[in-house]
Amino acid sequence: MAARRKLGVQKAGVEHDMLQPDFQRLPLPGPYTASFFHRWGDLEERGRLSRGDRYWLGVLSTAGLWSREQVEVNYWPVIRRLKQSFPVLHGKNILEIGCGGGILLRFLKEVEGVNVRGVDTSKLAIDYARRCNNLNGEVEAGGLSSLDGFPSSWADVILSVRVMEPLTLTDSQVRGYLRHSDHVLRRGGLHLHFVTENVHEDTFRRLGYADVTTEPLKGGLFNYCITAKKR
Repeated sequence: MAARRKLGVQKAGVEHDMLQPDFQRLPLPGPYTASFFHRWGDLEERGRLSRGDRYWLGVLSTAGLWSREQVEVNYWPVIRRLKQSFPVLHGKNILEIGCGGGILLRFLKEVEGVNVRGVDTSKLAIDYARRCNNLNGEVEAGGLSSLDGFPSSWADVILSVRVMEPLTLTDSQVRGYLRHSDHVLRRGGLHLHFVTENVHEDTFRRLGYADVTTEPLKGGLFNYCITAKKR
């Protein structure tokens, strides 16, 4: 049985105590590290990496696996907002768009008992999520059209972190994102999107979503949380 302990996390003036299994920082496996960077580094040298893969190669070349404490501090606004919406997260279904290397999804799966799914356009990041963050059948590489094959009305929450940004998605692309993901979200389910700039809130209103709000956030990796409910 995993060790259990009470952990206090101080973020934005709020003390958060949780009794959960340990989420330890682990070194990247040696053989995997060597083969990973040999394979993807060789592709980069030949100019065959996508922009997303190049980004993740740079991130992962200096990163190991995050500890539970690192996840809680850096993603505290996300975790807090999820707990406000669902006092009991265990057993909920959450889909993350742009899941990257799966850091947040691993935390939600192992610590909170959430059923998780994730997609990202970077094959490199998904490779990392599967091998290093224990997300084998839960994540897949693909664009928004890959959501068409997801089960309908599966997700209680669709979330993203720094994906729906003006430099990442245009208003037209956001509408396409919502079109492809709408069938995955159950009626009454929530969109939660954590962004540095609030530019797409009106798009949700125009498409008929209910209870659309923007919450300013203090500190962390983002400045706002856009929330919208499916009617």
